[in-house]
Amino acid sequence: GVYTPPDVATYTMEIVDKRVEQRALALRTSVDPLDRVMRPVLPGEMVFVNAYTGNGKTAFMQFWARQIVKQLQQRPTLDEVVVYITWETLVEELGLYDLCGLTGIDASSAWYGDVTDKEVEALRVAAMKRAGMPLWVVGDSLKRRRQHGALTMKDVSESLRLVEQEHGVKPAIIYVD
Repeated sequence: GVYTPPDVATYTMEIVDKRVEQRALALRTSVDPLDRVMRPVLPGEMVFVNAYTGNGKTAFMQFWARQIVKQLQQRPTLDEVVVYITWETLVEELGLYDLCGLTGIDASSAWYGDVTDKEVEALRVAAMKRAGMPLWVVGDSLKRRRQHGALTMKDVSESLRLVEQEHGVKPAIIYVD
């Protein structure tokens, strides 16, 4: 589009005012060396994590998502959530990483059922904590795999609409993996 000089000035000051207002909503990675060189993410911004396959993009985004959850849980209102969209990792795998992160149990061992009764109980307790985390997942599930086809961008759009309109929460940050 074409913007007049007054439009440019007005729109620019509107965004500056909005950014000042949203400063307290900025989200950090909670990785000190990275936070020293990367500005906090403000609402509406996009961050791309690019690397070759096998370099830990998914692991980093999952870690970062859990750090954002901690930040959101410290806010006075609980109307914001983290949304993690994945085409690669099963919902149950992401959930298991969360449970194992809470318990210290090896995820590979848990995935293959190589855990003690005591560890299973610890995972159950962690699952109750996970149920209260504002970390929503959009993706494929072993349980529902046959009910849905491959995830499409239309599915993602509908899922985000459901999160906001039907569940009454808004994404503070959205991860796409």
